[in-house]
Amino acid sequence: MIDRRRRLLAVLATLTLLVAACGDGEEEGAAAPATDETAETDQEAGHHDDDDGGDDHGGDDHGTGHSHDHGGHSEPIEVPEGMAVPQIALTATEDPVSGHHLSIELTDFRISPESASTEPVDGEGHLHLYVDGERVMRFYNTDLHLSGLAEGEHTVMVEVSANSHAAYAVDGEPIVAMETITVGASPAHSHGADPVEVEGFPAPEATVTVVKDPKSGWNLSVDLANFEITPAASGLDRVDGEGHLHLSIDGDRQTRLYGTDWHIPSLTEGRHEVAVEFSHNDHVPYGIDGEPLRAVTIVEVSAEDASDGAMGGGMEMADEASADIVIPITLSGGEVTIGGADASTRVEVPLGSVVALQVTSDVADEVHLHGYDFFADVAPGEIGMLVFEASIPGLFEAELEGSGTLLAEIQVS
Repeated sequence: MIDRRRRLLAVLATLTLLVAACGDGEEEGAAAPATDETAETDQEAGHHDDDDGGDDHGGDDHGTGHSHDHGGHSEPIEVPEGMAVPQIALTATEDPVSGHHLSIELTDFRISPESASTEPVDGEGHLHLYVDGERVMRFYNTDLHLSGLAEGEHTVMVEVSANSHAAYAVDGEPIVAMETITVGASPAHSHGADPVEVEGFPAPEATVTVVKDPKSGWNLSVDLANFEITPAASGLDRVDGEGHLHLSIDGDRQTRLYGTDWHIPSLTEGRHEVAVEFSHNDHVPYGIDGEPLRAVTIVEVSAEDASDGAMGGGMEMADEASADIVIPITLSGGEVTIGGADASTRVEVPLGSVVALQVTSDVADEVHLHGYDFFADVAPGEIGMLVFEASIPGLFEAELEGSGTLLAEIQVS
């Protein structure tokens, strides 16, 4: 059985402003979040934005091209008595260079990156982005650059989430805002412009802190001086002392930052350079002595603590002999049965129990239990066993990773 997901190394790193080379400066390709990305599970630090060399799909769940939602999300939290109901509005506008700019208006709600993945607190939390029904990422800002989508129409939705990642809801309905956007052909352009020297105004400065998220990945926070982030002016004329940031990992540009907080869903084993670069509104870097102005830190991730950002990363699969509950699942001819019956795919198990998913399949694939993020191989004529301790409450999906076939929904309560 395969457990490829482990919890990330706990790190607190302060980045100091320095002048350094930007990297290769070549244009990167775009990636569509709804086709092949592993996002709270988001896929991770390898997607690229077509104007910035990065990708804005950094966050919390799988986007494997099928419509059901992933990530082991908890049931929505009903807005409690005495708490003001959060109000959200979403505006999506085409970016002058590429992609779309998402602007979110919030009232009666505070975004609290410092409390992400902790217990709910009335009136605070963060936001989740969905594209075409798939949760792409969590984010901590009221402005976001979205790119890398395939041509055509897409439904974009932003959900108001508690610290625990469960959606806030009214009468059982999550609090969301939605827009439909139309994506055209990506324009051809490069982003290798030389830096513009900082002259006649104070040089931008930054201190950046990176800490382990209690549930998955890393949380990055930027403390800025002599610099204003201006999302609405992105792609327009440069103004000294304003613009946006670019986040790079190991020289690979990930995304534009339109705020001072960001969730990095994963880092693999080894040494990683995390950099934040200052950019003018027109995407030309700020520079000193001809070099881009940026802040850099080095993060060392051990094999034991490496993870791809899965919500259940770091847990170990249980032993088959210790199972309290065995759930037999059969996939034959594309049809799924649980316990020999064509009943609902949802199975309830008690919190704290040890559960074995016993999977018989007529196709070779890999069973993936989202949230806990455990894997097990299956093949015709063989029984795949995925055994786990139900230590996280919520609703979790088991599916075939290759085909995206939903096998079961495991309700842990």
